[in-house]
Amino acid sequence: MDMETSEGSQTQRFVSCLFDADDVVNCEICLEPFDALEKRPKLLPCGHNFCKNCLFSLCCHQQYYLLESVACPTCREEFSTTIAMEAPVNYDLCKMLESVQKGKEVTVIHINDENVANVASDRKDATNVSLNLSRATTKISLKSVSRKYRKKSASSLPKTRLSSGEGITCTDCNRRFSERHCAKWVRFCEKCNGKSNKLVVTCLECCVERHNGHKLISQQDLEFNHHRLINDLYELLRARQEMNLSPSTLDSTFMRITKETLSEKLIDGLPQRIKKLEKARMPLPPAVIVKMRRKELRNHLKLQKINGMFEKTDVGDLTTARKRQRVQQLNNAKKSADHSVALMSIELATLAVTELTIGSFESLSASFQVILSTRSTDMDKVNAYLNCVRQLSAMITDTLVSQTLHLLEDALLNCFLNLHLITKNMIVIEEERRRVWKAVQGTFTELLRVARSIWTPKDASRVEIVEDIAYLCHMYADVCDNATMLICIIEAARARSEETHTQLEPQLKMIDEHLAECRKCHMQQRSAKGSRRPRLFKGLRTWFKTVLSK
Repeated sequence: MDMETSEGSQTQRFVSCLFDADDVVNCEICLEPFDALEKRPKLLPCGHNFCKNCLFSLCCHQQYYLLESVACPTCREEFSTTIAMEAPVNYDLCKMLESVQKGKEVTVIHINDENVANVASDRKDATNVSLNLSRATTKISLKSVSRKYRKKSASSLPKTRLSSGEGITCTDCNRRFSERHCAKWVRFCEKCNGKSNKLVVTCLECCVERHNGHKLISQQDLEFNHHRLINDLYELLRARQEMNLSPSTLDSTFMRITKETLSEKLIDGLPQRIKKLEKARMPLPPAVIVKMRRKELRNHLKLQKINGMFEKTDVGDLTTARKRQRVQQLNNAKKSADHSVALMSIELATLAVTELTIGSFESLSASFQVILSTRSTDMDKVNAYLNCVRQLSAMITDTLVSQTLHLLEDALLNCFLNLHLITKNMIVIEEERRRVWKAVQGTFTELLRVARSIWTPKDASRVEIVEDIAYLCHMYADVCDNATMLICIIEAARARSEETHTQLEPQLKMIDEHLAECRKCHMQQRSAKGSRRPRLFKGLRTWFKTVLSK
């Protein structure tokens, strides 16, 4: 008992020392700060703390090599992978982190001067009320506030008559505020509305009554994140324009036109989106900002890959006049906006492959017609895309050069993304999506096998393929398997072990984000299945019990 007390006191002194120095407690692998709610520390038997994702990646890496033990990254003490995977949450550290955070961040309600005299007589009824709104992102520390005090503080809130469409409304009490009052009287609750795609705000009175202890964000912080997103988008737009201004060395007119078309598809609408963000009267919610930044960053990485892929590909020596003519026939087909990128990437892949039969061209041409036909059903388009996937998979051989492998991988990725958009709205969703996911497993496993023979783990091209696999895991999170996720984790760990991994940090960060979203979906599915607990064969079990009792 004394040992436990001494260990607890040591941990408490350690944490208080860190926070007194304006520092935080970080995971010793990813170096990101722990959080009592979102990023809880896991405690190993040696006493060191790590986050759940880092421990999971470490154990998966060991299990992949058939190793039953894992070494602590700090002290090198060895434990079995089972112990590390089932490491308990360090609740003592969580409590201390939460208490220190609450001590630092306190929410207080301002009261107008005209109401101070009235409130002074009722101070005996109001307890533990802090009056400080200096910090933007805060947590409420109010424990008890009397109804009498709340009514008087509510009377100080502005009541403005607004026409329809003006101002913003509190989601709890439906009180409306003008835009000039939003910065002072409303907050955004990250715990309750963090995943909302709309800006949902709460007035200060409702923050006290219904969001006590939640993390609140002021409009000032929301506007800061909004302007930061605009600056990031301007940087991406500037980088994309520099890519387009670089001189092209493509000899093939078809390749040059295709490159320009694909680049325009990725850049299309970005200046308009930036202008729309600049003209917005209210800031975007945090969830929308995260999604938009992630999407634009992925488009930028894909544009970089396309730019390098086209410049290195010389199709003049690889294709015959007859094959160019056949590919040109595919290119002449009228394409809709929803399928143009996927079909153009398929054309490029067929153009770069040296050995391609006439039957493959005819099969692809028939699939193109089905995909572009307005009479085709969703099931017809799914089968047509899967046929394109089969034809592209047959082109994957050990003799492929790196540029051709890039073209095939991009074509397969676009096919599976379009399949995701089609199957997610179908009536029989799960069966078709499982069929598509089996195709994803087969094709990208073969692609990665060939990529391993061409590139080392530190090569950006290999990491880009892994990032695309992780992205598909995110898109197909409802049917994705753990084995594919494990492959992505191991490949990312190998890339991080290299000395030059800092150059690959954007791709590695995207891999972690995609896999984290996929794991969240799996956990939600498991919890949903566990909550149902269907009682099968209830009558049969009852009959057996009655027979045995006799």
